[in-house]
Amino acid sequence: MKVNLLRATMLLLILLSDLGGICIAAHPDLNSKTALFPDVAKDTLQVNSGTLVNLGPQITMTTVQSGVFLKDQNGNDLLYTVVRGLPAHLAGYDLKSNNLVADIPLDNMDGAWGATVSTDGTFYAGGGGGHLYSYTPGASSAQDLGLPLGTETYIWDLLPGADGEIFGASYPGCRVFRYHPKEGFTDVGKGPIVPGENYVRSIALNQTTGKIYAGIGSHARLVELDIASGKKREMLPEKYHNQAFVYDLKLVKDVAGGDRLLATVTDIGKTLTYNLTTGVIEKEQDKIGVRSAIKSPSGNKLFYGDDVSYFSADLAAPGESPQMLGRSAGILASHWISPDVLYLFNRRGQLIKYDSARNISSSVFLKIPPQPISINAVSMGPDGRVWTGGYLSGSNAAYDPATGKTVEYRGISQTEGVTLHGPVMYFGIYPHGRLYRYDTAKPWSTENNNPKMIAKIPEQSRFFAGTALPEQNKVFFGSVPEYGLLGGSLVEYNVLTEKIETFNDVVPKLSIVSLVNSGGYVFGGTSVWGGLGVQPDKNEASLFVWDPVQKKKTFEIIPVENAKAITFLMNGPDGNIWGVADGILFIFNPATQQVLSRHLVYEVSEERKKRNIWHDVSMVIHPSGDIYGTGGGKFFKINPNTKSVTTILSPASKLTMEKNGTFYFSRGKDLWQYKINK
Repeated sequence: MKVNLLRATMLLLILLSDLGGICIAAHPDLNSKTALFPDVAKDTLQVNSGTLVNLGPQITMTTVQSGVFLKDQNGNDLLYTVVRGLPAHLAGYDLKSNNLVADIPLDNMDGAWGATVSTDGTFYAGGGGGHLYSYTPGASSAQDLGLPLGTETYIWDLLPGADGEIFGASYPGCRVFRYHPKEGFTDVGKGPIVPGENYVRSIALNQTTGKIYAGIGSHARLVELDIASGKKREMLPEKYHNQAFVYDLKLVKDVAGGDRLLATVTDIGKTLTYNLTTGVIEKEQDKIGVRSAIKSPSGNKLFYGDDVSYFSADLAAPGESPQMLGRSAGILASHWISPDVLYLFNRRGQLIKYDSARNISSSVFLKIPPQPISINAVSMGPDGRVWTGGYLSGSNAAYDPATGKTVEYRGISQTEGVTLHGPVMYFGIYPHGRLYRYDTAKPWSTENNNPKMIAKIPEQSRFFAGTALPEQNKVFFGSVPEYGLLGGSLVEYNVLTEKIETFNDVVPKLSIVSLVNSGGYVFGGTSVWGGLGVQPDKNEASLFVWDPVQKKKTFEIIPVENAKAITFLMNGPDGNIWGVADGILFIFNPATQQVLSRHLVYEVSEERKKRNIWHDVSMVIHPSGDIYGTGGGKFFKINPNTKSVTTILSPASKLTMEKNGTFYFSRGKDLWQYKINK
């Protein structure tokens, strides 16, 4: 794998919430499923000779990713945003009082990147789960309009057209769609905007010319789309084609010298100013907040923010330096409420009122209603608590079985995997391929580097896999690469020296998604799938053996024919390694390096195998000797002798277990407990 160090600074994946920034969805193909997990009352139930208890949500957040200013039918100025959660909530505010005037659940959505208001005053939002919602200010509920084109599972951007229509950008079909309340959805681009790509990440519309501009990923392109004919034209200079995304776009009209198109390009983290009249890129500057940028009511001044401040700059004079106006992190929306007064709304829920005539500002933090978010990781900690991680807003929580209380912990973003070594927990964190070390014997304090970031691996994105080698004072991690890339890394961390060593091309073109230590060797399971937005180069997942002393791979085998991912490995009760590949349990003898047997645990459809599979299985050995696990959305039991499978319940995922045999697993936003009846 050729290492492109620029991808290590992938600015499209900056932290959310208190850490700030922008982020691609972690598992967009799963969003519609996780967002639709049924709510089950917090009751005690009897299921399959066991007692099942819903312990409820573990992590709540006030994460917002978009905002829209509008007027209602009475002329009142309002702000609408969508709070991430299960479900997401539409939150509306009266700008005179700053009071919350709408708090409406959006049942088939977990958050909204895209939001806009149409010419008829209707608010639209779309994002995780793929469903488009419309809302009339003052109404008691929002309308679920369904999946765009019936196929798209994530909406990235929305903007208004004429006569009540709106346009949207979507995943995974790389589509630009139109919605009109009388006509429904239509496919503006008549298929993928760029064949082979998955993301239209951003759009801009020039109603005068009838052109839409589409920002593409995971291989950056900028395409001009003629709405009437469907004709497409590539605009991004070739020197930017090795980047991952054209992330945000904004068309700025009525500027001296021609309309300007602003485009943010990753991984270099630059914003381009494209003169649509001359066809020339006039300026390349450090990334700015393109989607919330707004031109002054008169003149050529552009007002915009970056990660810490907001500025003004003369678009007609690209050589002039911008003027800093104040501090504000991550502006999501902006609006001129009068010729001199600009409102700004940022990702922390702060509403800023800037008087451009007097160059003064004031601000207030709106009361964002916190929402429970989906559980993305579950693990027993060395402190005897059940640790959970949140999707996609990040943060962690720990449930104490002794007290029945949950404590939330802020400071790190989305946890993909947890690995234990003594009293220490290692968190594999998305984005940027980061690893954190947390000593549970000491207080959680990001200010005091507990947790402490120990690595940030170039070109890598997610660490699901990890295993400790206590006798060698080492911990190993396996990764999935960044968007648009194939080939994970095996990372070694020396606990004593705190040295990190990264091994690339251990299994070329495959991600490393499961690891286990057996006899002082590291056994690794792989996935043909790499980062989102790229198709596999290989057809089958392999199992490999890594010698940590010689620092090399010593063996590799395909344990299950045509399997796309080995999503779990463990030391089995018989001294062999047990693994799961595409729902098939295989028993591997590490001494003879042979697969002894294979057994179906759950079905994986051929259609499912066409989408990213990284890590979907957890299994543990119960004190009774039986094997319990989750996978394929089911909680199941395996007889260790006959390998027969009993399904306990569904849906369920991410299983862990106390030493006494009490199970914990996730179901959407809730943590559940299961005890076998004696």
